[in-house]
Amino acid sequence: MKEHVGGYESVGATLVDFKNFSRDMKSYVREVDAAMANLTMVFWADAISRRNYSIFGNMLSFDTTYDTNTYCMVFAPFTGVDHHGKCVTFRVGLLANEDVESFTWLFECFLKGMGGFEPLV
Repeated sequence: MKEHVGGYESVGATLVDFKNFSRDMKSYVREVDAAMANLTMVFWADAISRRNYSIFGNMLSFDTTYDTNTYCMVFAPFTGVDHHGKCVTFRVGLLANEDVESFTWLFECFLKGMGGFEPLV
């Protein structure tokens, strides 16, 4: 959160507030877990992943998994390597299908989220 808003002094919440939010979110997720069955495509990235891509995004790796999670969705991370040789995640997608339409949507979202900047490799 501090990365997103610019520092601890700008967060506007205490550690207890975050713990309460986490507790409430977990309770909510348990209640709507069945609704996840209707989910078909999700694309996620945060401020840190966008910053990492702007610095280390010249080369990325893309690989998918299938049927290894509770919802039998395709997990599709976009990963790179930082200046320490460590893997960093730029973006993550979840897809219900491994078809052309789903991957086209995923790659278009990736490029749009990166300001149209395509990796070199």
